[in-house]
Amino acid sequence: MEGEPLVVGLPPTWLRCYVVVFGLVWFAFLVVFCVVAVANSIWGVIPVALIMAAYGWFLLWRMFHLGLLAYPDEIVVRNFFNTRRIPRRSVDGFRIGRPGIPLSFGRTIVVLVSDDTAFSADGLMWTGMGKRGKARLERLLAQLRDWRGTL
Repeated sequence: MEGEPLVVGLPPTWLRCYVVVFGLVWFAFLVVFCVVAVANSIWGVIPVALIMAAYGWFLLWRMFHLGLLAYPDEIVVRNFFNTRRIPRRSVDGFRIGRPGIPLSFGRTIVVLVSDDTAFSADGLMWTGMGKRGKARLERLLAQLRDWRGTL
């Protein structure tokens, strides 16, 4: 992985802003929770708050870094719980398909790999509501196919 990615697929801006606002509210709640607990000498709350902070930080970090990045020599698919680095020569193609997370709805970009596996880019999921999401996926699919075609 060298240089800047040639194709960048990220969740919509509104979703990234939501993640930031949600994170601020989450941690503000935890701070108030801890201050009230310490003021009332309820020390057992501190470990729970630390666990909630660690879990919140993990989720927010992963949600903010979801996406699909196509570099000259590999493609990186960042999902909620894993990151896949696929060499360019192993990529057979792309399609729009179901996300890997267990939902009964939604469409996303799926990377088809030469060993008959497929990896979905869950952070790019379109729920089926509105036309902008579908158009965004189709534009990204065309860019990825161009990237694949320039081998």
